[in-house]
Amino acid sequence: MTNFGKRDVPGRGTIHLLKNFITSIKDKSTYKNYNIIVIDNDNADDDMKSFLKNNDVDLIHYNFEPPFNFSSKINFAFKQVKTNHVICLNDDVEVITPDWIESLLEFSQKPEIGIVGGRLYFADLKTQHAGVVLLESGPAHIFYGLPKSEIGYAGYCSTIRNYLSVTGAVMATRMDVVNEIGGFDETFAVDYNDVDFNLRVWEKGYRIVYTPHCEMFHFEGSTLARRVANQKDADAFLKRWNKILGRDPFYSSNLPASYSLRHREPNHYYNAISYFFPGLYNTSRYISLSNQSLLKGKILFVIRLLPRSVKIFLKKWYTILRIFI
Repeated sequence: MTNFGKRDVPGRGTIHLLKNFITSIKDKSTYKNYNIIVIDNDNADDDMKSFLKNNDVDLIHYNFEPPFNFSSKINFAFKQVKTNHVICLNDDVEVITPDWIESLLEFSQKPEIGIVGGRLYFADLKTQHAGVVLLESGPAHIFYGLPKSEIGYAGYCSTIRNYLSVTGAVMATRMDVVNEIGGFDETFAVDYNDVDFNLRVWEKGYRIVYTPHCEMFHFEGSTLARRVANQKDADAFLKRWNKILGRDPFYSSNLPASYSLRHREPNHYYNAISYFFPGLYNTSRYISLSNQSLLKGKILFVIRLLPRSVKIFLKKWYTILRIFI
């Protein structure tokens, strides 16, 4: 899935996303029995066509008509697949671990598993994706921004585990699963289409698996750069999946739950809390959903370890602080 974009990457200059993506697959992948299909918007120039041909890549044109609809494009891509196993990839990713294909297929070929995703990083090696959780306000990337060197809460970043969803940027599945649920719902043109797809697969009884052994860079937002979510898609998602929001079986209700589906809430009380409780932000860097939810998670973590008398004292101070914020 590509629009032949370019991206300025710190320390590396400007890269052509699709060329970089394909070169990384060809040069680094240890598993060789694959076929690459590139779906473009019928806008490839002669240089790109020559590059793809020289790398044995099949180029198939998607008849793009505005407005953009990602779900429609990926459903078109599914129709071009001639094998049961398929890995959906954005063009703004780059292979890190050579055995990334094996790591995904290890689970996606099991009949009880419907979708598999990996761990994705920004160019600075901070985590972009390590699973998606459903909070009361909507889906959120768990451990977002966590450095690669850190394993996260309970080691979850480095643990193969179940989630309700993984990102569509790197997603292994099977065509029998895709056909069973009817592909992506084209109601979701831009946002939440991959999460909706995951949830519908999960509703059919399949498991969604995250594996940290498939590692890639994800230069997020390169193909379709935006700052806010599509409101129509957000409303449709909230309406359809309201029954499960905040009830994620793979995410404890004792952890942060304040991330907003519509926008990131401003952090109103960071300075006051850090002033009265210095060092609090260094006690637990487990889950990074937003500054506000991260703070709540750390306060919860610290307070649960304190004696009851101290909890009562802190609760009074917190109430006083909120009055002045």
